[in-house]
Amino acid sequence: MKQLKLLSLVFILLLSACSTETEHGSISYSEIKLDEVGEELSSFIEEIDGENGTYLFFEDDRTFYVYLNGGNVALGEEAIYFDDFSIDRDTKKQTCFISYKTVKTEDFSSDSQNFKGLYKVNGDRAFEVIKAIENNKEVSFKSISGK
Repeated sequence: MKQLKLLSLVFILLLSACSTETEHGSISYSEIKLDEVGEELSSFIEEIDGENGTYLFFEDDRTFYVYLNGGNVALGEEAIYFDDFSIDRDTKKQTCFISYKTVKTEDFSSDSQNFKGLYKVNGDRAFEVIKAIENNKEVSFKSISGK
C-alpha cells in the first residue's frame, strides 16, 4: 500500500512538471516554398535577394519568417548552403534563437544543398528578442521588415 502511495505521488509530481513546462508556451517552424508566399513577403524577398544573409519578415507579433540566402556567388568564390536549421526559446527572457549551420562548397549542381531557405516561425506569444546563431556564433540580420 505504501508503494502504491509513493508511486502515485511520483506520478503526480511528474505530471505537474510536464504541465508547468507547457505553461511557458510553444514555438514551431516549417519550411515554406518560395513560390507559396503572399505578395508582401514575395516583394520583400525580391528586394533583398541580391545579397546573401539572414533576413526577418514579420507577419504579426507572433508569426515571422526567416529567409536564409546564400545563392549569390561571385566568379571564383565558393557557394554557401544552409543546414541544421532549428529554433529554441528562453521563456524567462522572451528570446527566440534561430540556429543554423553554413557550409561552403564548390558544387553548385547538387539539389540536396539549400542555397536559400524560407522558414515560417509560429509562437504562442510575442518575443522581445530574436537572435540569429550561425555556426554557433551570434550574427546580425541583414534586414528586418514586416506588415
